[in-house]
Amino acid sequence: MTRRPGVALLTAGPGVTDGVTGIANAYQNGSPVLIFGGAAPVEQVDRGALQELRHVDLVSSITKWARTVTQTKRLAEYTAMAFRAAPKAIVVGSTTAGADGNVSQIVLPGGLRTAISGIGIFYPDKRPTQRIGIVPDVESKPTLAGTKVRRDEVLETAIRQILGPSVSQAAIEKIARPNPEPRLTPAALSKDTH
Repeated sequence: MTRRPGVALLTAGPGVTDGVTGIANAYQNGSPVLIFGGAAPVEQVDRGALQELRHVDLVSSITKWARTVTQTKRLAEYTAMAFRAAPKAIVVGSTTAGADGNVSQIVLPGGLRTAISGIGIFYPDKRPTQRIGIVPDVESKPTLAGTKVRRDEVLETAIRQILGPSVSQAAIEKIARPNPEPRLTPAALSKDTH
């Protein structure tokens, strides 16, 4: 047993319900696992959407932390918070803005305006992220120079954390670099067949 978090991707509805036994077993055994479950589109919730199911309600008693991500741009933030529930997990990256929740406009007497955010987002241990953001354990940011040569320096830093200091930088870059071969597209395939 590695004690490192496992990851599982489940489809919406029946995929999540079929995964409940595995989730419960992992919880009872103290095995860290990060589960991503599909869901009905947010705008169709409570309208009888295909495979609509309240996943969080279903799994909250057999998980350390369960949330619904309603915006894809927030997925990395929620994933980092979920990993924080696992023992010895290390978050690599840069601090997020900490601007969580909705923004409500308030009009005050005299034509003055202000705004507040009324929804709190919290780590699994109940610490707030509002105005703080997700603070990584290991700071790493992409650079313009790295981006120009297609390096993912944040991924390289994460790989270094896993493999340790004895692995060469060239080996780290090779692991992190996307496949340099061009992808086969239908257009490229049709050129080869004519």
